[in-house]
Amino acid sequence: PPPPPPPSSFNSGESMTLLRSALEAAGVPCTQELLITLDYYIRHRLRTKPTSSSSSSSSSSGSSASPPPDVTAAYLRTLSFPQTLTASVTALLSLSLTPDDISHLLTSLPSLFFTPASKISSRGSSLVRTLKHKMRLRSYDVRRLLRSHPGLLTSPLPPLGMYARLGVTPSNMRSRKDLLPLYLLTPAPDVLNAVLWLTSTGRVGWDDVGKV
Repeated sequence: PPPPPPPSSFNSGESMTLLRSALEAAGVPCTQELLITLDYYIRHRLRTKPTSSSSSSSSSSGSSASPPPDVTAAYLRTLSFPQTLTASVTALLSLSLTPDDISHLLTSLPSLFFTPASKISSRGSSLVRTLKHKMRLRSYDVRRLLRSHPGLLTSPLPPLGMYARLGVTPSNMRSRKDLLPLYLLTPAPDVLNAVLWLTSTGRVGWDDVGKV
């Protein structure tokens, strides 16, 4: 969604109160930036995927403006979002993330707020196992990586097998921390396309692809 509005737009309506209560109940540090980001994300979500109440409201007004706070609050209540958020936070905590890490992740990637806990747990656990056991990253490095690149939690697992066949080992990737996010976030088809370009148009020998 678009970037959140400036802090001057912060309000204390029912939707903000519900958000604050849910975050505090889940044990997530409740910063003003996080509240504003989530509130704005939810309003954007309502504009793009309106509920029946928001649809009738927008049709009667003839406008696509943000839903009023009471509609947003009603939408949040129908999601039973305190329980949903608590489940998601529990899943994130199981990945060795701290409450501060989770607050940062939700601020950077507010869609996690509505990501099913089962999806976070299964995909996140596989990712963390890959980073710790195959990449041999320390827990601190894993946390720092996820904080700076939260999209890893919703992306497919990195194609480590393909990299290995190209001569790029986990130790190679681990030593290049500036390029590690690129290795982990680049989809396998894009890696394959780069290899095909290098070996054809770029005239790079197969044995030298990994070095490039």
